[in-house]
Amino acid sequence: MKRKYVGRFFSTKTGSQYCAEQFANYPNNERKRIKIFKFNEAKWKGAVGEGVKGWLGTRLEGLLEEKPGWFDDKTKASIPDWAVEDKALLMKVGNKNVEHIVSRRRRSSLLQTLTTQEE
Repeated sequence: MKRKYVGRFFSTKTGSQYCAEQFANYPNNERKRIKIFKFNEAKWKGAVGEGVKGWLGTRLEGLLEEKPGWFDDKTKASIPDWAVEDKALLMKVGNKNVEHIVSRRRRSSLLQTLTTQEE
């Protein structure tokens, strides 16, 4: 391997530093910034967690209205609940906790239906 290419394969950065750098280097590119959620949350929450929360607070509503092709259901599901302060936006994003609440409600309504039919 040529010495000039060693930097492409090895780095002295920690995982947390890399995640923070990836988020900070693209202030105007939501497509690249949203990739922060693909990393382990423990790697980036301490370093840029508040920045991510602020960025989502300002841009999430716009992303939901614009509906870019890369902002699909899988990407929306990767957004942690603590990062979205507005509960109405949290419902629009359809995070895991919302799905859990809805599924629990479905089970309870099914149980009610079954118990009323038995009587």
